[in-house]
Order: sequence, then structure tokens, then C-alpha cells
Amino acid sequence: MSTIGDTFRELNLLKEAQVFEEYAIAGAMAFLFYTEPARTYDLDVFIFLPAQAGLVFTMEPLYDKLRERGYSFDAEHVLIFDTPVQFIPAYNPLTEEAVREAVVHNYDGVEIRVIRAEHLVALAYQTGGRHRIVRAEALVEEGAIDTTKLQSILVTHGITSSFG
Repeated sequence: MSTIGDTFRELNLLKEAQVFEEYAIAGAMAFLFYTEPARTYDLDVFIFLPAQAGLVFTMEPLYDKLRERGYSFDAEHVLIFDTPVQFIPAYNPLTEEAVREAVVHNYDGVEIRVIRAEHLVALAYQTGGRHRIVRAEALVEEGAIDTTKLQSILVTHGITSSFG
């Protein structure tokens, strides 16, 4: 039976195969590396895609490579070892910075790139939504973040929050 560690290992192999240039675990799964577990359905992965020609951005080159590797699809998810994975191209300066500054964590002997706790909080405030804000505030309350770093990120990206 496969595990989430197998899925993490496969992400590293996909990067090595240049399916994407870089990645970082985001969303609820990323929070698990810093605080109490939360229920989540899928694995969100921010990625940098290889450069594309033309004016229209498409995910098809990524999806084609994933199909070639034998993965199946369910709506917006790619099923990797039965784990629903959503690949999300870094879509603004904050997500790009979050991928660049991701930290390496070890999960069951697998090194995996995870968005920093400070970026998770900033993304929660930027994106909004009660469940995101609650998780972000838990990180702040638990002292799992560098508050100076968080303040710098919030100011740099023009994000207002109740953090304070």
C-alpha cells in the first residue's frame, strides 16, 4: 500500500524529470508541518512551470507529461498513488516568493519542499476564508512563526490582517 511519503517522493522525481522547475507543498497539508493536523482532501502543490511560447498560458504540457507517467485525473486533481494532487502554478508575487523561499522538511525519510509558516499565514490573509484564517491564527498563537518575517511579508505584499 502506498503512502503520502510515496507521493512526496514522486514530486521530487517529477522535478528531476523537469516536469516542473520547482515546487512547494501548500494548503492544509503544509500546515501539518507546523501545527496540529487538520482534515484535508488533497495535496496542493505550487509549481513553477517551464517557460511557454505564446500569449496563452496552458497546463496541457504538464498534464501531457503526467499522463505519460501513467497518472489518472479526477476533475482538477492528478491521482498520484491515490492521493489527489492539485498542481497550482505560482500565480502572483506572494506565491512566487513562497515557492522560492520554501524550506525542506523530512517526511518518512523523504525530503520535501514546504512553504514557510510565515508565507502560509500571509497567503491565508491574502486569500481569505474563515478556515484559512483560523489555521493562520493558530500558527501565530502557537509561536510557530517568525513574527518579524511575517510582518515583512505582509508589508511587502500590501496585505492587511488582524495580526499584530
